[in-house]
Amino acid sequence: MLLELLEPIPARYDYAVGNLDATMDALRYLDLSGHAGWALVIRRFDETFAADPEWARGLCEVVTRASYEHLLRGGRFLMLVQSPVELSIGVLGGEEPTWFTREPHP
Repeated sequence: MLLELLEPIPARYDYAVGNLDATMDALRYLDLSGHAGWALVIRRFDETFAADPEWARGLCEVVTRASYEHLLRGGRFLMLVQSPVELSIGVLGGEEPTWFTREPHP
């Protein structure tokens, strides 16, 4: 679904997994009109983080910046990451990310 949304967006860079500049371009120009907003959901983000913590944090920072730009234009774009453990991503966009943890039922 995300690739279908990104297809019509011209990019200055080649889309590649490691190219965060291209990812920023793509997310920046997403057309959110006609929608209440979009959420990018990444499951098992702990595996991405374990493979390359610097890249994973960079991706979070890119989405934070794109989210802010969309918010300035009246749109909403956010990222939700799922992980069985809390990750130390650090401050993103001036804010500490919030981790929702579900307590097991007794």
